[in-house]
Amino acid sequence: TELSILLLYMTFYVFSMFFMFSQLKTVPGVEKKVPEADKPIRKVFSDHDLEEEEYRRSTLSWLSVTWATAWVAQWGHSFHCAVMRIRAHDIPQIGNKEWQAQACGERVERLWAEELREKGDVEASILNIIPRLWTPQAMITMLFVQAGRIFVTQLYVVVLVERALDYFYWLQ
Repeated sequence: TELSILLLYMTFYVFSMFFMFSQLKTVPGVEKKVPEADKPIRKVFSDHDLEEEEYRRSTLSWLSVTWATAWVAQWGHSFHCAVMRIRAHDIPQIGNKEWQAQACGERVERLWAEELREKGDVEASILNIIPRLWTPQAMITMLFVQAGRIFVTQLYVVVLVERALDYFYWLQ
């Protein structure tokens, strides 16, 4: 069983490495968008979202972050960051328009102003705004996704340590 687990892991590893290198060799075109010069804040340009398009195309490509391949090919590795001068408007938009920081900030400001108008300065609370930012279904989904992630990572660590110790005892 140990040999089969190792073979399965090695097969997955080789496939993953092959897939990543093949994706790095094919660079998709990325359109550059330049913000207005008089605006210091990053502007949202369109509903065009690289990450969402890649997710719709292939879940495996999305999980392996191939939508960022063009950036890696264009700007290189982080070891070369002193040489490369990347500005915020060089990086394409990620995420839908309504989930960009500026749009979310404006939405929170609007909801906070409504909260202050309805309840006054003393009774206003950020906890009253949160349910209006996300639907209960979205909050429950986020809760279960986070709980599942924590459970799986904790379980994986325990199983990994247990298997490693068993393997080392077996070697002795």
